[in-house]
Amino acid sequence: MASPHPPPDAPTVASAAKRSASYTTEHTPFKFSSGHFRRLEVLDQEHMQAALASELDGSYWISNKILDGMFPVDDDIVVAVRNSSELRNTFQLRPGQSPLILQTPKPKKKEEGGADVFDPPPKAEQVPTLAEWPPASAKERDHYCHFVTLIQCILDQVERQIEKKDPSLTSIFFKSQACAIYDKRVRPPGNLKAWTGSKHPLKPDLILCAREVLQWALCRWSDFDVVIEVKKSWAKLFTQSATYARCMLEEPNVDLGLRRRFSIALLFNQEDWKLTLAVYHRAGCTRTEEVSLNTEEGLERLVRILAGIRSIPNEERAGYDASRKSHSFLQHYIFSKSLVYRSCILGRATDVEEWREDPYPSEESKKQAEKLARALAELKLENEKRDPPTRRSPRLQEKRDKKAKAEPISLPPKVVVKKSWSPATRLNEGECLRAVSGKFGVPKIIESDKIKLTSDPLKDDSTELFIPPGAVRDMKRWSKEAQAQIALDRRVEEQKPGEAQGVATQAEQSETEMESPFPPEVRFHTQTIMETVGLPIEDAPSPRALFRAVAHSMIGHFNIFDEGWLQRDVSIGNIMLLETPEERAIVTALGEDIAERTAQLCEGMLIDADHVIRWWGKTGIRSEHRSGTLPYLSLRLLDVWTWSDNNKVPHSVMDDLESCVWVILHVILLKVKFSRQELWLQQLSEPKQGAHYAFRFAMRGRFDQDAEWDSPRDQNMLPFVPFLTELFSLSRAGAKDARTLEQLASTNQLTKDRVIETCKGYYKKYLNVLFAASESLPETW
Repeated sequence: MASPHPPPDAPTVASAAKRSASYTTEHTPFKFSSGHFRRLEVLDQEHMQAALASELDGSYWISNKILDGMFPVDDDIVVAVRNSSELRNTFQLRPGQSPLILQTPKPKKKEEGGADVFDPPPKAEQVPTLAEWPPASAKERDHYCHFVTLIQCILDQVERQIEKKDPSLTSIFFKSQACAIYDKRVRPPGNLKAWTGSKHPLKPDLILCAREVLQWALCRWSDFDVVIEVKKSWAKLFTQSATYARCMLEEPNVDLGLRRRFSIALLFNQEDWKLTLAVYHRAGCTRTEEVSLNTEEGLERLVRILAGIRSIPNEERAGYDASRKSHSFLQHYIFSKSLVYRSCILGRATDVEEWREDPYPSEESKKQAEKLARALAELKLENEKRDPPTRRSPRLQEKRDKKAKAEPISLPPKVVVKKSWSPATRLNEGECLRAVSGKFGVPKIIESDKIKLTSDPLKDDSTELFIPPGAVRDMKRWSKEAQAQIALDRRVEEQKPGEAQGVATQAEQSETEMESPFPPEVRFHTQTIMETVGLPIEDAPSPRALFRAVAHSMIGHFNIFDEGWLQRDVSIGNIMLLETPEERAIVTALGEDIAERTAQLCEGMLIDADHVIRWWGKTGIRSEHRSGTLPYLSLRLLDVWTWSDNNKVPHSVMDDLESCVWVILHVILLKVKFSRQELWLQQLSEPKQGAHYAFRFAMRGRFDQDAEWDSPRDQNMLPFVPFLTELFSLSRAGAKDARTLEQLASTNQLTKDRVIETCKGYYKKYLNVLFAASESLPETW
């Protein structure tokens, strides 16, 4: 018998299984994902659905406990609403037949790009009549009005019950809430222009909203509290609602100035009358068990869901990140602008923002600010003690310290706040950044730690809150291809030397759905506050400034490496310009030339350490699971991870240095017009690994020594070609030496000194090219 819930469609290419690998507590796979930085062309709905099908493959969980855990409500309210005469007069169950629903105006026609036009509502003296709910074979839109009628009736009765206990409604977050038909495109944020160009724009069927939605008005994603989708197929319901959830997670609420931690969708299958509540979060999706609306249990479930949502007490329970309000430092600051945001559902969802000092602080706030400023000054002194000595005489240093103590203590006027959802096994960022804080090419760190819940300051904000204990993995949302890949990965990891043969065959022989022994992935909401304020690297005012900022960030990468860490995720969102260049400690370990360069002001920094690992372990160089951002991965790693079954490859310094080159090329593509500009930008955003590798391999080939750039349309690129050619030549040599280090490690012949010597050599070679470019390229774009 065919499954009523076929798995979502997945890309049918050879490497799809690797892209849809397991979501365990041990590692996060690199896979086909909807994640992107705003610098890349955004995916339309068709590509987004395919990407999310892979991104969420195997990460759906089922548990009714999510209602009590996330949306608790007084049982008396549920009972009172269920037994209310208003609900009985609006909706009547008929076992074995379609239920009866209060007759409502139906849309007569739909204007292009506009609102529905309705028949006039019945006059007040007319007696409302009940009509049969449309059959399963009816059109999707025929169910909308009836579903809105039922939901709004329940919401009104829940509010009435809440008012009996709390007339002023102070105990709930949503002071009003209405259900409405939407079914038109959503106003996109400025960075999502491509969404409106889709052949099938994203159009939520129904919505719950805290304000009245006029029929002709276009809303933003941040206006929706809950999206409601009606379809005949569960696969389509989950795929479509995931695209809405991703947009809701991305767009901050304008009124609150807060971004969501999770988003809510209510799904109704008109084919079998079943509904479910789905909560999308950074570890996937948790939903309730499906239940038929045409049963007592189903109606009571709908009442329970809506009563729980209507009873949400605060913005944190509504899904927003309200941690700033309870943070002793950030409550003195207000949001200024977004610098970087990486959009996705499952993943880190890195968000980098600039915050400025609140111009209207209260008296109590001023006292707290003075106390914080003193603590910050002490932190600076501690960081300075850890910094290597600079070229200053003791007398000058003593004079500088006295001056610093004499200056009035104040909070920095601006700070940069970076938030992300880090896997429980990858919480090294704080330790790494504190070790290098204030060194050349890295930011000065004020704090880096897990975020606490405002409702429970002793509890960490994590995805454990969204997946209750005992939750069952939804096997129907987990493709057999991904399951087979997990079995393969596990056997490869557990096999003894010499047992490699036959592993793939065993995995491929699995024809039934395997049970899920793997627990859900746990991610912690982390926050890093930086005193050093940065600007996006694509805001570089000139080619010289771009190459110089990347060179300074590369020195920051070396400082991280020198402390025993490997960064492993160089991308356009992780390299930033310093808003105000600063004096930093001189770096002497890379020779006199680099020491002289670092005696000048620092203009660029590497801000991210989400993926850092200790590059040398007890058994030599570390082989960790794949890490990185697709458009900037070295071609060596991308080649192995696309066409090989090996999940673990040592990520080397040379791979990260090549990533810097792809960042430079990406910024140049955004700035310089030439014949292949648009094509290469589109190819950089290609999400399928096989095609992506082919595109970038061809791009690099254009910078071979014998490649020609003699077209008149390519004249603007000519100043960059010699330097990019040299940098890509270094990347090829680096890939070869990285493989040599792997081979030495496999025979236990590799020493730590050999690694340091090889890596330092490449730092120097890359930096020489970058600094040469920063002195000879044009001073303007």
